[in-house]
Amino acid sequence: MKLTTVVIQRYRSIVRQATLELSENTTTILGPNNEGKSNLLKAIVLAMNCLSAVRSPVLTRQKDKETNKYRLRQGVYDWNSDFPISLQDREPMGKTRITLTFELNDDECTQFKKETGSKTNRQLPIVMEVDDATVLFKVSKSGRGASNYSKSAPQIARFISSRFGFQYIPAIRPAELSLDLVNNLIDSELSKLETDPKYMDAMSVISSLQQPILHRIEIDVKQSLNQLLPSVKDVKINFDVRGGTYRSRLRNRTARFIVDDGVPTDIESKGDGIKSLAAIALMRSVNLNLARRDSLVAIEEPESHLHPEAVRQLSYILEEIAKEHQVIVTSHSPLLVTRSNAGINIIVNGSKVKIADGIKDIRESLGVNVSDNMVSAEYVLLVEGVTDKRVFSRLFSDQSVDLHSALKEGRLVLTPMKGATKVLYHISLLRSMATVPIVLVDDDVQGRTCYQDASANGGVSQKYLFKLSRKGMKVSEIEDFVKVDLYKVFVQEHYGVSLPPSFGTRLNGKWSERLKRLFEEKGKVWDQEVEDTIKTHIAGIVEESGWDAIYEFAQEVLSEIAIAIASLVSKGVQSKGAVL
Repeated sequence: MKLTTVVIQRYRSIVRQATLELSENTTTILGPNNEGKSNLLKAIVLAMNCLSAVRSPVLTRQKDKETNKYRLRQGVYDWNSDFPISLQDREPMGKTRITLTFELNDDECTQFKKETGSKTNRQLPIVMEVDDATVLFKVSKSGRGASNYSKSAPQIARFISSRFGFQYIPAIRPAELSLDLVNNLIDSELSKLETDPKYMDAMSVISSLQQPILHRIEIDVKQSLNQLLPSVKDVKINFDVRGGTYRSRLRNRTARFIVDDGVPTDIESKGDGIKSLAAIALMRSVNLNLARRDSLVAIEEPESHLHPEAVRQLSYILEEIAKEHQVIVTSHSPLLVTRSNAGINIIVNGSKVKIADGIKDIRESLGVNVSDNMVSAEYVLLVEGVTDKRVFSRLFSDQSVDLHSALKEGRLVLTPMKGATKVLYHISLLRSMATVPIVLVDDDVQGRTCYQDASANGGVSQKYLFKLSRKGMKVSEIEDFVKVDLYKVFVQEHYGVSLPPSFGTRLNGKWSERLKRLFEEKGKVWDQEVEDTIKTHIAGIVEESGWDAIYEFAQEVLSEIAIAIASLVSKGVQSKGAVL
C-alpha cells in the first residue's frame, strides 16, 4: 500500500488547497522559512492521527447521529490555532479537510473486498473532516457503490490504518523524543508477547522472553548509530517496571537510553547534535525493524544541528529507508535534494506548492548560486583532464540524441577534475549545488583509486561511476582508444620520434607509459608539457573526426558508457501546482 496523493484544505496557512503528489520512495519539500513547509508535514501528521482514532483502544467513539465521527485525543487538533485564523470569524463552524489517496496492490484489493464487501480499482481515497475534538470520515468515491463506501468509511479507515504505518520526526529532537522512539520500539515488539501462552501462564518467564528482543533492538540501534557516530561502542536500554497488572506492566515503563561513546552516558546528558543523530538513527531502527508493513516516514528538517558530513551520512540512511518505506522530508539542504529526478521534489514558495520544474527551480528555492555555465546543469560528468572533456563532448554528443540535447541545453556539463585525487572535493561541491555527479576515469591505479573513493567515501552509486577499460589491457586511458595513424605524423614532425606499427597493438602499459618509454629509448625528453601537447593534438583529432578516430574494437566500450550515461540524464519532469 502506498500513499500517492495528499490534499489539504483549511489548515493553518493553507487557506484554500494544497495538493501533494508523493513519490513511492522519497519526496522532498523545499523552500524558504515561513512559507508553509512545516504545515504541509503537520497536516499529514494530523491525518495519520485521525486514522489511528478508529483503532486505538484509548479513544472512544461518539454516540451521536454521525456514526462516522470519532473523538480525537486531546492536543491532536486545536481549532483556534489549526483552522486558518483569517477564516475563523467568517466560518465559526469551519473544518479542516484532508484527503489521503492510497494505492492498493492485488492482495490488498482482495482483502479489502473480504473485509468491507466493496470492490476497489486500487485507488482508495479517504476524507477526514476535523473540528476541535472529532474527526468525521468519508470516502471520496463517485458512481455505483458510493453510498456503501460512505457507510463503511470507518471500516475503510480501519483497514488502511491497520496496514499502513507512520513515523514522524519533528525538527526539534530533544532527549524526550529519543526516549519516545525507544519506548515505541520496545512497546510494539513486546506487545507480541501478550498472546504468548507462556507469558499469560507464568510471569516468571517474562524476563527470558523479553531479553532476546531487547538485545536485538540494542544491536540494531547501535548499528544505526554507528553510521552517524562511529565512536559509539555500545548501546543499552534499561527500564524499570512500575506497578500494575501483568498486562499494563508491558506498557508502564520508562526507558533509559544509554550511549557508550567512551563513557556510558544517558542520552539526556548528551548535546543537541548527539541527540539529533540518535533520534535519526532510532527512526531508522524503528522503521526497518519494527514497521514490517507499508509505512510513511515524515521528517522535518533532519539536517538541523548536524555537521555537513553527518548530513551526507544521513542522506544515505534516508535512501536506505526509502527502499522499503515512503519518506517525506522538509529541508533547506541541497544534500537532501532528490537530484536524480528533480520532479519528485516539491517547492513551497510565495503561498504556492508545485513540483520542481528542474534543477534551476530547486536551486532558486534553496538560494544556491552557481556559475553561469552551471545554471541549468542537473548532472555533471567529472573527467580527469581538459582533453578528456573535449573528447567525450564530441563522442557522446554524436552517440546519443539525449546526450546531445542534454549537453546543448546545459543539463549535462563535463567538468575536468584536473587530477583523479580531487574527486571527493568535486563531489562535495556539486552536491552543495544540488547537482548529480557522474564520474568517468581512466582504468589505471589513480583512476581505480578515484573510483573507489567516489563510491566508498563520496557515496556515489555504482551506476554513476565508469572506467575506461580497453579489452586485453591491464591499464588504459582514453588515448588507447584512438587510432595511432591519425597522430603519428604529428609526433614524428614535432619530436622526431617514430611510432612503430606495433605501438597501438603491443599493450604493455597504458598509452602514456608506452609513449614515455619510447621517448626515453630515443633519448628524448618526456615531461608533463610534452604529454599535454600530444594529448591536446589527439583531442583535436577526435573533435574533428568523431567516432572515425576510434578503433572499431574499442567503440563498443565507449558506446556502452555513452548509452548508460544517456539513460541517467534523460528523465523528464512534469510540473504541477496548487495555491496555499
